[in-house]
Amino acid sequence: MALGMEEGASAAVSTFRVAAELCEKYPNFVFNHNEVILYKWVQQFEPELFKRIQKLVKAKRWHIMGGWYLQPDCNMPSANHLYARYFWAVNILKSISVRHQQLR
Repeated sequence: MALGMEEGASAAVSTFRVAAELCEKYPNFVFNHNEVILYKWVQQFEPELFKRIQKLVKAKRWHIMGGWYLQPDCNMPSANHLYARYFWAVNILKSISVRHQQLR
């Protein structure tokens, strides 16, 4: 893992753990998040938490919004680049068995 990524992965796991607890405790609480890389980190470092998230997604208590691998810089890239990056991330979500909900 690259230098500094440990803090990002740790923060993602911590945030997702708290969000899962809130979803499980409060029936009207629904968590929304995007950034595929964070889901990959949770799957890699906290597989049990990842399974909880998968169950919450199936129960429509956890929404995966957007679908970007990481928050994009939309100021300079071409439309083709943005399109390719978005669908690359969606395919990663499919490969880790996480259902993706598109923004409506």
